[in-house]
Amino acid sequence: MDRYLSRFISLALLLVPFAALAYFLATAFGSGRPDFWKAFEVVVAGSIFFRIMDGIGNSLAWRLHDRRQVVRQLVAFFGANSFPPRDPNHVLPADFSTYACRVEADPHAPQSAKNAIASLNLLATVAQSRGMIAEARFHKVTDMALDVYSPPDR
Repeated sequence: MDRYLSRFISLALLLVPFAALAYFLATAFGSGRPDFWKAFEVVVAGSIFFRIMDGIGNSLAWRLHDRRQVVRQLVAFFGANSFPPRDPNHVLPADFSTYACRVEADPHAPQSAKNAIASLNLLATVAQSRGMIAEARFHKVTDMALDVYSPPDR
């Protein structure tokens, strides 16, 4: 219930500046109540338009630049924390979560790698709380970084 209440409150707080801007536009350029609702529609439509454009821009930035940068940072992170190479005889899928479970269970794995995996698990939780796209990006980028750091034997 609290989740819906907080969303309702944030929606109400979002509508207050929209209503104020619509009132200003209606009084500056119009003559009353019908003009307020027209101005309010224009403000909301403009906000939706710019949110869509922002989402497209963020997606393009991720695809063209940010993903490679995050992969490079994760590969450096893996090296700095002495992550062991993949086990070529391992039969499970070679994604990062399987690799992380194997490293956590390995008594010979460096403690720095185990601590780093705990940090990455915390980051995965943060990504999950930010939404489905952020979580999918996180898992994809960790798999890509693992493939660069320790290429799978094919």
